[in-house]
Amino acid sequence: MRQAIKGVVEMAWHYGTFSCGHEGRVNIIGPVKNRQWKADQHFSKLCEKCWEKKQEEERLLELERVQKLAVEMELPSLEGSENQTNWASMIRQRIIDELDKMTLEQLNVKLSYLARDEHPASQGEYDEFIDNILSKADAMFWINARNATIASLFIESKKEIIAVKKQKEDDEKAIDLNAILYPQQQTTNEVVEINNYCNTICITFGKDYDFIEIVKSLMYKWNGIYWFRDDVDKNNIGDRMAELGNKLLLAGFPIRIWDEEIRSKALNGLFERECTRWVTTTSKNNLKLKWFRDKDNDKLYQLSKKISSARWDKGGMTVKIEQYREVLDFAEMYDFEIAADAKKLINNYIEAKEKTVFVNPIEKNKAVIEDPLKTILESSDAILDDLKD
Repeated sequence: MRQAIKGVVEMAWHYGTFSCGHEGRVNIIGPVKNRQWKADQHFSKLCEKCWEKKQEEERLLELERVQKLAVEMELPSLEGSENQTNWASMIRQRIIDELDKMTLEQLNVKLSYLARDEHPASQGEYDEFIDNILSKADAMFWINARNATIASLFIESKKEIIAVKKQKEDDEKAIDLNAILYPQQQTTNEVVEINNYCNTICITFGKDYDFIEIVKSLMYKWNGIYWFRDDVDKNNIGDRMAELGNKLLLAGFPIRIWDEEIRSKALNGLFERECTRWVTTTSKNNLKLKWFRDKDNDKLYQLSKKISSARWDKGGMTVKIEQYREVLDFAEMYDFEIAADAKKLINNYIEAKEKTVFVNPIEKNKAVIEDPLKTILESSDAILDDLKD
């Protein structure tokens, strides 16, 4: 006979009536004191068949509600098998409900966590994203998106929107040879396409290691379809396109830029250089050396760390204002721009130093302690009392 553990009994069947009225049984193991409570809890629910039936009825009611909403919103009919379209309808409505609750600010917060390089979305881009995603009629799109977040859907949709616009514009444009610049030292017959779509610079070209090295040096990223940069201020996009075009021309690559002014800047090198190295300030009125997306990141860190009082803090090298001369020398040597707030802080410090009153401290005179023995010995009658008879 098996020996039972203290306080525990072997499993046993408990019979009862479920809340739906059907009879049934349940096999329960565990301490005796809990067994009846577990049985009562089990029979307070529906039996398995009734529970499945209720779940199916609720699912059908929800599906009916979702389908009515889809008609009201004039959403496209989903394509696929009946099971696929039913499942996809439920997923689509859940995502629509999430979109209704999400603001543009909330989306940008989630984008900053999901992809730190992702440029904040504008209201226009957000509206385009919603229109694009709600136009999807393939049931498998929604099924595959069942575990996706709104932020991840936005990023993928943005890539798709840019690619579609690019293709559309390329199809609409006639072949304009004037938009192509051919360098004299041409290294390839293929033309590099440089375009601006939705404030994103997009570049298309075949696989070429020299080309890849150039675009990477200018901080472009590959998304699987084209090279792009979406972190450029919209007021400086023309200069960045011209800078890229200029570098490619000098390397022997033909380029196509549809904008005549930007094309001229690329040809003549008349663009504002992009600065990624800055001297700024901290909240405690010190100087800070900052750089971003820099291929010399490690080198700049090691060199700037040698400046007196330098320490790394919150994405930059902080230096006390007293060492401003070292900072200015470092900035000149390694091509850092001095931000307006840093210039103001340095000028204020210099002005304050010029008004400083310097003092000439006087050392306090020390009291002269005479040596009695020396005085006696140097006197004319230098006879010690101890030596007298």
